[in-house]
Amino acid sequence: MGEFSLDFNSNCLYMQSMARILVVDDNALESSALRDLLSQEGYDVAVAADATEGYAAAIDIPPDLILLDVQLPDVNGTDLIRIIKNREDLKDIPIIMITGKAKRAEDKARGLQAGADDYLLKPFETSVLMQRIQWHLKNMP
Repeated sequence: MGEFSLDFNSNCLYMQSMARILVVDDNALESSALRDLLSQEGYDVAVAADATEGYAAAIDIPPDLILLDVQLPDVNGTDLIRIIKNREDLKDIPIIMITGKAKRAEDKARGLQAGADDYLLKPFETSVLMQRIQWHLKNMP
């Protein structure tokens, strides 16, 4: 992770690393909103519109965390997780799946079994997303 900056959160001073986050989502509006939100929070953000682009971006400059949609036009998100987690140089990158698809417990279980580290259903609270990102970045191997 790169530079450090001081930030205020709930009246507490803490150090936040300028982590790189890769957003893989084929919905341009949602990926743009996530990019803007994460950039405002001080993260370095890369965006990919499909699994092929996301995989290439992860190999080119490995991110510190991946936000991944389940339904992508070329490869299912759970399949992309398996591909990433099978690479020695990428396997420890936390992956948070973000989807509106998983309405049943087995859909969520499928994503977690594929290797996702976390799972958020759309729509989600921004504060919850930010807390989960911070938790995963703090607890990376």
